[in-house]
Amino acid sequence: MCGIAGIWRPGEGGEEAVRRMIGALAHRGPDDRGVFSDEQVVLGHRRLSILDPSPLGHQPMAAADGRVQVVFNGEIYNFHELRDQLGGAGHTFRSDSDTEVLLYGFLEWGEALIERLVGDFAFAIYDGREQALLLARDRFGVKPLYYARLGDQLVFASEVRAILRSGRVAAQLDEARLPEFLSLQSVAPPATLVEGVRMLEPGATMRVDAGGVCIRKFWDLAEHAAEPLAGDPATMRREVQRRLYRAVERQMVSDVPLGAFLSGGIDSSAVVGMMSRLVERPIQTIAVAFDDAGFDDGHFARIAADAFGTDHVEVKLTDDELYEHAHAALGAQDHPSADGINTYIVSQAARRRGLKVALSGLGGDELFAGYSNFARLERLGRFQSGLAAVPAPLRHAVATVCDGPTRPIAAQKIAELLRSDGSIAEAYPVVRRVLSRAQLGELLHEPGDETLGVTRRLRQAFFARPNMPTLSQVSYAEATSYMHDILLRDTDQMSMAHSLEVRVPLLDHELAEYVVRIPDAVKRPKMAPKQLMVDALDGLLPDEIVHRPKQGFRMPFERWLKGPLRDTCRTNLQRVAAIPSFREHAIATLWEDFLAGKASVSWSRVWLLNCLGSWIANVLEPTSQ
Repeated sequence: MCGIAGIWRPGEGGEEAVRRMIGALAHRGPDDRGVFSDEQVVLGHRRLSILDPSPLGHQPMAAADGRVQVVFNGEIYNFHELRDQLGGAGHTFRSDSDTEVLLYGFLEWGEALIERLVGDFAFAIYDGREQALLLARDRFGVKPLYYARLGDQLVFASEVRAILRSGRVAAQLDEARLPEFLSLQSVAPPATLVEGVRMLEPGATMRVDAGGVCIRKFWDLAEHAAEPLAGDPATMRREVQRRLYRAVERQMVSDVPLGAFLSGGIDSSAVVGMMSRLVERPIQTIAVAFDDAGFDDGHFARIAADAFGTDHVEVKLTDDELYEHAHAALGAQDHPSADGINTYIVSQAARRRGLKVALSGLGGDELFAGYSNFARLERLGRFQSGLAAVPAPLRHAVATVCDGPTRPIAAQKIAELLRSDGSIAEAYPVVRRVLSRAQLGELLHEPGDETLGVTRRLRQAFFARPNMPTLSQVSYAEATSYMHDILLRDTDQMSMAHSLEVRVPLLDHELAEYVVRIPDAVKRPKMAPKQLMVDALDGLLPDEIVHRPKQGFRMPFERWLKGPLRDTCRTNLQRVAAIPSFREHAIATLWEDFLAGKASVSWSRVWLLNCLGSWIANVLEPTSQ
């Protein structure tokens, strides 16, 4: 994992601008840095050495004839296979890095190289002969890539902060995106919360040349879910097992110390269990536990560690230590989020124990139907036709009774579902909401159609594929929304704050392409969460792990907001209240009601606004001065 940056048609001061940009990415790559510059482009790189950590892996990396330059963030897990193919075609390699495979793969296959890649990547390839720049991002969007178009100039980087440090893009909040952010804790790509800054979508390329800019999608999970598989469930489970082990084995390649996060849930335990079967040495695992038993799930991590014989490290934190980490995590956010503190803490623990790479179980809930949303939306799908038969005026009348900013959020969600058409495209954003429409109306002068982007994307995917299984529809919704927009982004920014590469083998695209085609009855028999994964692993997981209640990484947010974070939160909320789109008095009332303990104001609403204010202070304000 690294950090990349660059400017197309840089003009005067372009190299200095890119040097500032990679300076802002130093945490992503403390091992090396480099810049390439000519009249057409400036490329910059910060290196976290994982494969071939020798100087031969320095970037920007050039082909032997100097025609092509590349800057690359990520890992190509099938680079040995591609290297063998390219060697057979006559290419000679100087290093053992996967970066060089990108160079010669591009020279051999052009943009068709991308379809051959198995990995997590964001890269820029400059072809000096063609005077063209190619940007590409991996299929699920594990690695971020942002850009800003300024006339015929293009500025791009691994982080929003780096783009702002170029001095060429104004640090201006895009207030039109606030309703979506407050509803879903995120902004769907290609938009961001910074005006003029965009994100290259997952599974997409961007080509820039004298003819302009062309963006192309090369992969979409929905295309593989169009037709369910037919056949023997036992055969499907065996194939899932084969693909699971292959994905984990691929992602264990590393020339530096590698371990795994272990929370004691099914997903992380499955990854660690497979790792332990693939190598003879003990796997190093990291878990975070709390002195407060009400927030501690270290017990299950220890069960999994004992079962798989890992070299397990449990980092036990006091409440004060946890608060200090949470405060630091807010400063590490490149894009505001109410989540991710857990990843910040466990990444720091892993790095302090000498790891440079850690495998994670992220993606298991999305592909193997682990979230409760799968059951909710499956039930809603069964009632969809009956709901549509109820006259709209009656449904809207019932919805009005349930609705209102002082009503419980669950009642307000029911109201929105009653007003919807019952489809997953309309229902999914409702079940994922943090703030309801009524609550948005209290806070913002113009709430707008805050979830239209997500609904539109889902409608387009499902309309063209009417045979997609229900659970696969939910998987697609989760993977392209909550997982991409929040979980993957948070994992990247929080792990890279500590120069740690986190890999996600459960998002191997060949595994995902197969799983989304499996019929619902096989994937989740009797609606048991992640039963397909458990059955496919054939007794690998301890019973205590399989049958434990699902539990997130809980922290005492309410206690913090009313205690040690109180003054900071008040300042951040005042910062938010000063944004023209917000109703200033509504923010003040929300804060007062929260401190007074009113049941209508949950800590999550206050925390989300606090995170937004903190991000403005740490990212926008320093670069706008």
